[in-house]
Amino acid sequence: AERAGVVIKHVRESGHLCAVDKHANDPVTRADFAAQTLIFGSLRRRWPALCLVGEEDEARCGGPDAAALVELAEKARLRSSDPAELARCTVAVPAALKQLPAAELCVYIDPLDATREYTRGSTEPVMVLIGVTHNNAPLLGVTHQPFVEPDRGGRTLAALVQRRRASAVSSTAAA
Repeated sequence: AERAGVVIKHVRESGHLCAVDKHANDPVTRADFAAQTLIFGSLRRRWPALCLVGEEDEARCGGPDAAALVELAEKARLRSSDPAELARCTVAVPAALKQLPAAELCVYIDPLDATREYTRGSTEPVMVLIGVTHNNAPLLGVTHQPFVEPDRGGRTLAALVQRRRASAVSSTAAA
């Protein structure tokens, strides 16, 4: 999610949004496609059997290919690469969940939520949304807001469902 945020910011800074309407008053941009391509590519390389459902169709705007996006995102300094920050915001994942077969999981991706606001220059509500289900039941969710707390690389929140309760963790100092 954080790497997709890097891509979203990169496209915004380039000034080449290539906004088109999917439906009336429902725009999609190069950043939507680029972020989804990055997320799909990253997950597919690690878990080829994983079910992936994305909001966007094929990239009608063109733009950088997946390899270029991965390279851009991997060069970015992410909070999660800081060992102290990672230790502070890590959710304890039960061992049983770590062993779930990828074929039983489905990842739902909205690569750039608040696209309309993004095209109008309002970036605060923009976020990357990723949700994971196990056998159609919610398992975890991640949101990343790349334009909130920019000096910290954005704000990332994650929640893991445990025994019918959700425990949330924030990668910001104040949750």
